[in-house]
Order: sequence, then C-alpha cells, then structure tokens
Amino acid sequence: MSSLSRMSCGWKVSSTDDYQIYAPFCTKNATTGDTSTFIDCYTPSTNSWHRATSIPGHGENLALKDFSMASLGHYIYVIGGRLCRKSSEPNIGSGPEINPSVVACVHRYNVRTNSWETCAPMAHPRFNFACTVFNNKIYVAGGQSTLGRAKGISSTEVYDPALDQWRSLANMSRMRYKCVSVIWQGKIHVVGGFVDGGEIPGPFHMTRSSAEVYDVQRDKWDFMARMWDLDV
Repeated sequence: MSSLSRMSCGWKVSSTDDYQIYAPFCTKNATTGDTSTFIDCYTPSTNSWHRATSIPGHGENLALKDFSMASLGHYIYVIGGRLCRKSSEPNIGSGPEINPSVVACVHRYNVRTNSWETCAPMAHPRFNFACTVFNNKIYVAGGQSTLGRAKGISSTEVYDPALDQWRSLANMSRMRYKCVSVIWQGKIHVVGGFVDGGEIPGPFHMTRSSAEVYDVQRDKWDFMARMWDLDV
C-alpha cells in the first residue's frame, strides 16, 4: 500500500463490513504481448483472491506504474503515476519503455458497484510520491514530475472528495521522491525518500534520512533531521 509482479504501491484495506485487501499488478499477456494494469482483491474470511477490475482510462496496451492508491469510504482512488508501453520483449520486466509520460489523472473505483469514475486531476503530474488519508481527505507530497534524471519535487496537494477539488498546500522544505507518509499524533509525516535520479552509483544515492511533519491547521511543514546517521 509483495506481489506476483512489481506493485506500484502498498496494500489498501476497504471499508466494507467484510474487510478486503486490494493490490495492484501489472502484467503482459504471453501470447498477445498486451500490457495491462489491474487490481486483485483478497478476502481474509475466505482466504481467497479474485480479479476485481482493470484500471481504466489509459489506452490500449499501456501500463500505469509508480502511482498511489488510497482507500476512502467505499472508494479506492488511483492517483498519478507513469504511463508507458513496453517493447515487444516477452518479459514485462525487460526491454525499454516506449514514450513514457507522467500523469496527473485520478480515477476512483466503487467497491460496492464495481464501477469506475473519473475525478479531478492533480495540479501537478507526479509519480513515486507519498500519499495518505487524513480527516476524509487525500494528501499527496513529493514524488517526481518529469522523467529521466529528474530530481524529486517538494510540492504537496490535498483532495476533497466532497468537492472533487485539489488544492495546493505549502511546499516541503526538501525535494524527495519514493518517500512514504503516515499519520501520527494528528499530523502528516512524510519520511525518507531520494533526492536525485536512480542512475547515481551507490546503494543509497542521496537517500534522505529525514522526515517532514505537516500541521494541517497551520499549513506548515517542519523538518526533522537524521532519523539515522545517513543524511545529505
């Protein structure tokens, strides 16, 4: 929120009476070579999986990667990501990506009616970003907005599902991507991440050992340094 193939985000729990886990997957059909991104559902009470739905709105034979998912009410929101087509290699993990793009689009899946809706897009396209739900709103922070050797970004936004609107918030003090977010003591904590492209040598390539703490009432981020000894 691991997988049979590379997952784009973590496990999410719905708010139905019989709790379920929804996990995204990306796969390529071995016969046709077509690529698709879909969501499977795990029901703990029966210890069983089933295919819930395919993620819509991205065109034929396109894969959505590095997006975020959020569970709010009886909806699962699929937010942002990288949209790409793989080359004709037999393995989804091999071969270059063709004409990749970063998207700001948002779709939500109604787990009760098994239907999709299109929501308002984010103000900034992004992928590899932090995402969390707080006070019935969805907060996104950081990530990357361009491809290649792109640095992380510091921008943050909040989505109000009652209004179907995104609103820009104060920027974090550091640019970061592949960070995670949690709610603790009534504040949003964005933790870790990287600050430069993945081609830099070394096991950490500028890993952030810091966190940013967001106060919703003040619209202000406070920087917390050195969760461990490595920082930049």
